Amino acid sequence: MKKTLRPPAAKLRGLGSSWIFLFFCSILVSILVFPIFTSASEFRMKDGSIIKGELKDESIKVKASLGVGVVNLNAKDITSIVGGEKVDIRLRDGSLIKGEIIGNALKLKAAFGDLIIDPKLLVRYEASTAPSEAAATTKPGTVPPEQAKEGTQGKEEMVAKEGAALDSKTFDFPSNTLWQAVLSALNGMGEKTDKVLKESGQIVTESREYPDGKTLSARGFEPGQIKYTLQVFVISLTEGKTKVSLDASFQKKKMKFLSEDTEFPEGLKYLRGVFYERLEKVITP
Repeated sequence: MKKTLRPPAAKLRGLGSSWIFLFFCSILVSILVFPIFTSASEFRMKDGSIIKGELKDESIKVKASLGVGVVNLNAKDITSIVGGEKVDIRLRDGSLIKGEIIGNALKLKAAFGDLIIDPKLLVRYEASTAPSEAAATTKPGTVPPEQAKEGTQGKEEMVAKEGAALDSKTFDFPSNTLWQAVLSALNGMGEKTDKVLKESGQIVTESREYPDGKTLSARGFEPGQIKYTLQVFVISLTEGKTKVSLDASFQKKKMKFLSEDTEFPEGLKYLRGVFYERLEKVITP
């Protein structure tokens, strides 16, 4: 009969120690190789998924609307992107670029590697270090410190009176509370919802005529010549806070059945002022 050879117990113990050592080494390598995005930006997709990551640090080419041509944008200058056939890109200086991303591809760096996503499938990208964040967290009726340093007294009073210059505001309420409050505020403005996508925190209103005749005439527009659509995002933050942002797209009527996209910053400012005023009254009547 053949004898089975068994390794000594000491060797087995040594082998087990080696495996444990290799296991902890593999964990350490994983931590060093893959970045941990503790305060990463969010890419909200149309399928309801959320990708944590950042835009890759490279130029993004956009074929801008209104005949501006191709614009090269630095990823570091971008604070938000609203996706779709035509994207709305907000920059750190407050400007808004509307158009098509050339190549239909956005490159991002996620925790599990680099990705390329189609902007048509993107609902919204929100940078984690947007400069408007500091202004948005101030209490209604107060002036952010940065603006207080830069502006004159007249400018400070204007900002204090109308939060319309802000594209977003942060509230100390959970997202479910803000979601209902936003719907109530829009209803109070006479807006009718076209899309309500709670899983991605997005509300889109039906197109309607711009109501403020004073702003229209100041820009040389005729009554009924401008129509607009609102896009509102309700975004959950940490510590039970919620950020609400509002954007609008405008169309100018050219002929009876023809219209074209147009920029109308004064109209956007007016609509934001009305919306945030109503929202605050709903939350704190």
